[in-house]
Amino acid sequence: MSVESLLCPNCGAPISLEENKCKYCGTNYIVQSGKARIIQIDMKKIEHKEELMRNNLPNVVRQTLASYPKEWIVFTYEWTGLGGGQHFLVTNEKLVLFQGNMIHWIMPFEVFGGTSLGLEHSVLAAFFGVPKISMKIMDLKNNVWRKLPSVSTSGINSFKLLELKINNAYNLWLTKK
Repeated sequence: MSVESLLCPNCGAPISLEENKCKYCGTNYIVQSGKARIIQIDMKKIEHKEELMRNNLPNVVRQTLASYPKEWIVFTYEWTGLGGGQHFLVTNEKLVLFQGNMIHWIMPFEVFGGTSLGLEHSVLAAFFGVPKISMKIMDLKNNVWRKLPSVSTSGINSFKLLELKINNAYNLWLTKK
């Protein structure tokens, strides 16, 4: 077995046999029979963190998630602006975007094909001289399935983190499939 084949059981990031703590999410793990397993104490910390994320979401988002009791939230991202807030969720099964008080779209990992970051070329960005970064969500055929709301280039690190969390959750889903 190669070191590259081990993934964090919490966030799906690559982990090492030489260490016992994930560099990305901080989860302590042990490797038994070729599989990484969360140390029980950390499981309580993970459940607590997920509960805090869930409780900070609007009621409509929490009510929708209640329909999926076996799913847990891996990461949340929020935009505010015209037309109300938007919440992007990465769960252990899918990607979900809520806009205002309703689900805007859901993409199960079965049809997820990857992400793509790029500069957005718009009239407003050119006029104000403020470049924007956009993230595209691709399907299995590498078609752009959805585009997330863009952020200023100062937000590139938050989008890179979001992209990492999406890809890590997808890798974790693949191992459990």
